[in-house]
Amino acid sequence: MVSSFLMFLCILCIHSSFPLLLAQQSYIGKYFTNCKITNNTSSVLGYSCNGRPTCPAYLVFRSRSPYESVASVSHLLTSDPSLLSQLNSVSRTATFPNNKEIIAPVECACSGEFYQANSSYVVVHGDTQFIIANYTYQGLTTCHALLYQNRDKPRILFSGTNLTVPVRCACPTRRQINSGVKFLLTYTVTAGDSVPSISQRIGVEPQSIVDANELSGDGQYLFPFTTLLIPLNNRPRIAPSPPPPSPPPPPPPSFSASGKISRKRRWVLVVSGCSTGVLVLLVSFIIFYIFYRGKSGKVDQTTAAVKRENFVNPHHKLVNPEELLAGVADVCCTLRDYQFEELQLATENFSTTRAIRGTLYQGILDGNAFVIKKVDADASKEISLLSRLNHFNIFRLLGFSVNQGQCYLVFEYAEKGLLTDWIHDKSESKFLSWTQRVQIAMDVSNGLNYLHNYIEPGQVHMDVTSSGVFLNSDLRAKIANFETVKLAEGGEGRYALTRHITGSKGYMAPEYLEHGLVSANVDVYAFGVVMLETVSGKKAVIVGERRDVFLAEAFIDFMSEEEALGERTEDFIDPFLHGKYPLDLAMLIFKLIGSCLSRDPENRPSMVEIVQVLSKLLDASLNWEQSVCGYEIQIVNGPAG
Repeated sequence: MVSSFLMFLCILCIHSSFPLLLAQQSYIGKYFTNCKITNNTSSVLGYSCNGRPTCPAYLVFRSRSPYESVASVSHLLTSDPSLLSQLNSVSRTATFPNNKEIIAPVECACSGEFYQANSSYVVVHGDTQFIIANYTYQGLTTCHALLYQNRDKPRILFSGTNLTVPVRCACPTRRQINSGVKFLLTYTVTAGDSVPSISQRIGVEPQSIVDANELSGDGQYLFPFTTLLIPLNNRPRIAPSPPPPSPPPPPPPSFSASGKISRKRRWVLVVSGCSTGVLVLLVSFIIFYIFYRGKSGKVDQTTAAVKRENFVNPHHKLVNPEELLAGVADVCCTLRDYQFEELQLATENFSTTRAIRGTLYQGILDGNAFVIKKVDADASKEISLLSRLNHFNIFRLLGFSVNQGQCYLVFEYAEKGLLTDWIHDKSESKFLSWTQRVQIAMDVSNGLNYLHNYIEPGQVHMDVTSSGVFLNSDLRAKIANFETVKLAEGGEGRYALTRHITGSKGYMAPEYLEHGLVSANVDVYAFGVVMLETVSGKKAVIVGERRDVFLAEAFIDFMSEEEALGERTEDFIDPFLHGKYPLDLAMLIFKLIGSCLSRDPENRPSMVEIVQVLSKLLDASLNWEQSVCGYEIQIVNGPAG
C-alpha cells in the first residue's frame, strides 16, 4: 500500500511537470552582465531539472594560472583527476599550456529546481561574485547562482570565506535520450564563438545545439562568459582551437604576482556593476523578494526534516511506513522507488553469496550493479540527507524500497569493495601503493570537508571508519554510513551535547566518549584513525591477551618518544610497502595524523586545513612515484604537529 502510494506521488510529480520533460534548456543570454538583476525567466540560477535526477556530465575549462595542472583544475571543479587526465590524454601530474581547452568530468545532480555540480572555493583578496563567476570559473557559474547558493553569507566577500559554487551542468531530457544523446557538455563561450564554429570543432550538428539551448536563428550571436549545452552521443572531444578573431577581445583583468586584481580594473568592474538605474533596482528587488520567499519555505521544510531527533530508534523496531512516507515525500521524485521484488531478484533473495558485510548486499538489476543496505531503524533522516548531497567522495543514494516495515536503501556500486578489506587483508591481491593510500586519505578528507562546510546546515558524520569507506574501480574513496549524522554546531556555541553515545570502538574522540561533546572535531579524530590504519595496515583496535589496545593511543605514545619519527618510522608503516615509500613524506603524514589525534579538540586541524596539506602531500607523492632522482617537498602552513 505504501509502495503504491509512493509510486502514485512520483507519477503525480512527473505528470505535473510533463511539458518540461520534453523542453530543453534556455540560453542565459546577456543577463550574466548584471549581478543585481535576477531574471526569473532565464537560467541564471542553473539549468532546470527536466531530465534524469543524476548523470555524468562534462565541462569545458580553459587553463590559466593558477589553474593550469590536472590537480588544480580537478580541485577547482571537483572533478575526478584520473578521468580528467584520461579524457585529455595527459598524465596525472601534467601541466597544460596557457588557454588550453580542458574537458572536465563531473557528477551532475538536481538540487532543488536546478542541476548543478557542487564545488568549493576559498575567497582571496579582491574577489567579488562577478570575478569568481566570470574569471575564476570562466562562466561555469553565475554571480546570481553564487549569491543564491551562499545567501547565508554576506554579499561583500572577505578573504578566507568558503563559498559553495554551483557549477552549471545538466542531464539529457527524455527527447534527447530517445534521439541517442548520452551526455551534455557545458561549453563556455568566448569572444568570436558561434554555433557553427563550435559545432564544427566538437563534431555535432548545429541544429542540435540550437535546439538544446532554445536559441533563435542560427546562433551566430553569443555572449562571452555564458554557457551552451552541447548534446553528445559519445564522450566529448574538442578539435584544436581556431585562430583568435580580429579584432581581439578586451583583455581580462590584470593580476599582480600575488593574484590580486588591479585597482584600476576592479574600479571598472565596480562601476559597471553599479550602472543600472533606480527603476531597474526596484524591479529587481521585487522579483528577488518574491522568488526568495517562495524558495525559503522549501528550504525551511528540508532543514526541519534534518533537525528532527526521533528518526533513529535505539531499539531497532521496524519502520512505521506512514512516518517513513512523511519523511521522504519531498524527495520521491529524485530517488527511485524500487519494488521489493526487484531487490529480491537482484540479490537472489538476499542470499549469503550476495552479502558484502553486515547488512550490505550486492545487487544486479538489468545488468547494472548496486549496493543494497537493509535498515532496521527509521531511515528517513539518512534518505533526507543523502538526497541533498552531491559530491564525488560521498556514496550516492539512488533509491529505496519499503516492505513489511523494513527499509532498503539502494546505492551506487563500488567495484573494489570496502577500504578495511584492502588495508587489513594481508595478500598480494589487495595491495595499495603509497600514492594510492595518500589519494584515499585525500578523498575521505574531501568528502568530510564537503559535509562540514559546504551544505546547509553543516553536518558531522559521527562514525567515520575504514569499514564505512567504499572504493570504486579506480580505488577512489567514497564515504558511506550516514545514519548517525548530527548537526555540526550546538545552539549556543561550537559544541552540541548528547547523552546517546553511538560510534565504533577505537574511532570515538575522547571529548565525545567522555562528555558527549559533538563537533566537527569528532570527525577529524576519527579521520586521523582511518588515515593511520591506511598507512600502517593495522586495525583501529588491536586485540591483546590482557586488554585491547587502541591504535590511536599506541601511536600517540609512539609520537611522544624522542626522535621516534626519525629512527622508528617503520614501526608504523605497513610492512607490505617493503620500503617503497618516501621517508620524508611518511614523517609529514605522521605529523598530520598526530595533530588529528590530539586529545584537545581545539588543537586539531579543520578539514579545510587537512585538505590543503594532503593536496600538497599527494602532489609530492605523485612526483616521487614518477621520479628516479628524488623529489621535492613543499608543504606550507600545515597544522602544528
